[in-house]
Parts: sequence; structure tokens; C-alpha cells
Amino acid sequence: PVPRPGSACGRVTVMSGANLTGYGQVERAHYAPPPDCKGPWTQVVVDMFGEVAGVQFDRYGAMWFRGVELLRTTTPEPSPAGIMWHVEKDVSDYRSLFLEPGEVALQIPNVIDGTYTGVLKMTVTISFYGGGAADPGHVVRPLINVSEASVAPLDAVST
Repeated sequence: PVPRPGSACGRVTVMSGANLTGYGQVERAHYAPPPDCKGPWTQVVVDMFGEVAGVQFDRYGAMWFRGVELLRTTTPEPSPAGIMWHVEKDVSDYRSLFLEPGEVALQIPNVIDGTYTGVLKMTVTISFYGGGAADPGHVVRPLINVSEASVAPLDAVST
């Protein structure tokens, strides 16, 4: 678990129950800084919650914010009854990115057909701690612009 300094001063849900069913599917959502917790912050944590039931292989994926990759992940293989999981990552090194609104992109390639029936349902939240910190963190710039990419982000990164 990621150590956290007490209660979050703000939390933003950027995706709630996103259904991932396609191989090239990219879920996109808009992020805005929490109005009740002004940055810069001492800590920023991404929490990704997933669930899947049915027949499915484990899948790999990634999440980007404003074109910067924040997280690579894999999913567990479900039982027919289903499974739920939680991934958390301290992204405080990127906290300067979260001072401005931007796009969050999540891609976990998945296949749904007569054999593979497990739809991935994903929720992503971002928690903010210690609002008003003196240090805004590093300046971070994306290597590619996934917001305007003509191919899915994972395909663009691997080419």
C-alpha cells in the first residue's frame, strides 16, 4: 500500500464504471483540479479499481494524463463468479501536471466474443494531500500527444 499522510483534502473521480470491451478502445475523461483543495500538493495518489466476471485472459494496459504515462498495469484472470482488484500509485513526482485541467486516457485492450465474456469495469480516482505546499514539483512534459493520436496510445508507444 502507498503510505498516505492522513485524510485527503480532495478527491476527483475521473472515470466511473468504464466498460472496456474492445482491443483498440481508449476511454477518455476530463480532469479538473479539486476546487476544495488548492495545489500544489505534498502528495497525489491515483487509485484504479477494477472488476471482471466471466472468461477472460489477464490484460495489460496503461493510463495517461495530459499525454504523460502515469501507470502500466495488468489485470487478474477472473473466475466465472468474478474478481475485484485495486491498484494504487503515488504520482507526486507529476503533481505539477494536476494543477491544470486535462484529459485522462485509459487503455486496457480486451476482447469480447463467444469465448471471452469478461467485460472490464474500471473506476479511477485521484486523491490529493496537503494542499498549499510550497513546492509545485517537477516540470513534466509528454513524449507523445495521446489526445490527438490517430492510433490507440499503447500502439503509438510501441511503434
